Amino acid sequence: MAAEFKLQVAADIDEAAINQCLEASYAKLMVSSYDDRIIANALPHITSANPRLIASGRTVGCGGWSLERPGSGEIVSGASVTFATL
Repeated sequence: MAAEFKLQVAADIDEAAINQCLEASYAKLMVSSYDDRIIANALPHITSANPRLIASGRTVGCGGWSLERPGSGEIVSGASVTFATL
């Protein structure tokens, strides 16, 4: 059976669901690469959606794509920035 996907522009109301998705995903995906202590310390920092990114209407995926340099609000001209924050 093929999986069905629904694409939609994220809105403020989706923030909690995005956070839940990030937490569930990262908690499992990081296990093969990091020890439990690192994961436990990192999860609170990487499982919170950026409200400004959601509000921008430019969210194309979960996990760290932004026109802004994380934490600075600086727009990186001509590029999307990928990032992980620990």
